[in-house]
Amino acid sequence: MIVDEGFCTRAQLLTLAENPARWIANLRVSKLAGLRRSLELARAAQQAGIDAIVGAQVGETSILTRAALALHAGLFRPALDQEGAFDTRLLRDDLVETPLMFSDGGWIDSPRLPEILRDGLGLAIVHDRVQPL
Repeated sequence: MIVDEGFCTRAQLLTLAENPARWIANLRVSKLAGLRRSLELARAAQQAGIDAIVGAQVGETSILTRAALALHAGLFRPALDQEGAFDTRLLRDDLVETPLMFSDGGWIDSPRLPEILRDGLGLAIVHDRVQPL
């Protein structure tokens, strides 16, 4: 069974770890409060024998998609699956010059996106598109 909001804290992880084969943790960077915390919880889940998928928010920008790719890369073993990268298929605009989107085959062809090899998350933000809250 895929656990979404039921997997947000270490306390919830302890409950799931009682029967790890029964659960798949849905890892969403936005839900787990950032990349560092997501990676810590994801690794703890995997150490407890709980499989994972890397989930996504509906309508997430390339920034969150890129964070999810970093999360997936930091796992001890690959996630069972990964969602996301819908970008301008669901959004009117993105906040970056070159959106991270899946291709017609459902894959992100990362070698063809040299900007993700830059430092940090490697995305060029279009500052005119960022609106203060």
